[in-house]
This record gives sequence, C-alpha cells and structure tokens, in this order.
Amino acid sequence: RKEFIKDLDTLPFPALELYEKEKYKVSSAIAKKNPVAWVETSRGCVYGCVYCNKSCFGRTFRTKSPERVVEEFIRVKNQGFKEIHLTDDGFTTDIERAKKICDLLIKKRVNINWSTITGIRVDRVDFELLKKMKKAGCYRVYYGIESGNQQIINNIKKGITLEQVKRAVKWAKLAKLEVAGYFMIGLPGETKKTMQETINFAKKLNLDLAKISITIPLPATEILN
Repeated sequence: RKEFIKDLDTLPFPALELYEKEKYKVSSAIAKKNPVAWVETSRGCVYGCVYCNKSCFGRTFRTKSPERVVEEFIRVKNQGFKEIHLTDDGFTTDIERAKKICDLLIKKRVNINWSTITGIRVDRVDFELLKKMKKAGCYRVYYGIESGNQQIINNIKKGITLEQVKRAVKWAKLAKLEVAGYFMIGLPGETKKTMQETINFAKKLNLDLAKISITIPLPATEILN
C-alpha cells in the first residue's frame, strides 16, 4: 500500500477534451441540465459510520485548495458541460473551506449548476454556508440522514441527532435550495416500527427528493462483522 498523496493540487486536471460529452446524461430527477460532469474536491471521511467501507482512503480528509477547485469548475464549463455533481465523501467537512470555494465561484462568476449528490452531513453546515452555496450555483443539497429513529442513528455511529436534521433542512429551505435526503432501512437494531418511523420522518421533513435504500453489508465494514 502506497502513502496517501498529501497535496491533491499536484494531481493533473482530468482530460475533459477526451470525454464524449453527449453520453454524460442523467435523469431529470437528479439533474437540471445535461451533460453532467463529476468533480472531486476532496478525498476521505473522518467519521466512523458502521456501514461505510474505509479501505480506500481510511479516516482521513485531504483537500484540493479552493483555487484549484474553482479552476476545475471553469475547465468543466469551458468543455461544454452544463452541470457538476460533487463526488466528495464530505464536501462540507471543513465548513470554512467550503465557504471559500463558494466565494471564489461567486467572485469569478463561474455560473454553473452543481449539487452535493454524494451527500453531506447535517452537522457540517450552517445557514451562511448554505446561502453562499445557493449564490455560487448550487441548487440542491443531499443530506445523509439514514434513519428517523435516534437509537438507530446511535447504533450506526452516525454522530448526528434528529434535531440537527430538522435544522439543516430548514436552513437549506430558507436558503432557497432544494433538499434531498438519503435513508437506509435494515440497519442494526431495525424493526418494522423503526422503519415506519423513518418513512414518517422523511415525509414530515417535506423534502424535494427522498431515497431509501436497503442496507447492504459491504466488505471491510463494521456492520459485516
């Protein structure tokens, strides 16, 4: 196993000119405009949810600089892509860095649609950040909520509360962002009652999009052992 790349800014830019852009189309349910490009601004997640495989990046968080991220956005747009989906495990892990990225996108008037499609944590946002994200071109945030039962959330070591979920959704709505929620059923300790609580909680949040997945124990995860 090799050491991690410490400075992600040293990575070359993707050869976007080689892409067959017409093939990079996704459903209108999860994209406003096509074609869509995926952009990585960071690698890794410091949290320890029991269902997550950490065998690639471990529990580290390494980032590209805000300047590098914005340059990548500009290159994507100049190659004819109309939307960006972030592939990060946790774009907002460093809230201040995320704000700097948004400030630069606004300053440089990049003006391209983007979303946090791989999910962000409800405890790693504040209202100021969400407002900046909206102004910088983000139109939808995806939150990893997982369950509507606090004990199940505790069981999976998610480290969030249902009150934080409600607050993060409220802030995003106030910032005029669309809000999507990711949920899982069949988590440790799950019953028919707790699964129904998750469905009821998702409905009460008044989300624009909700996705509920059946839990699959992945290799090298705590949930598998």
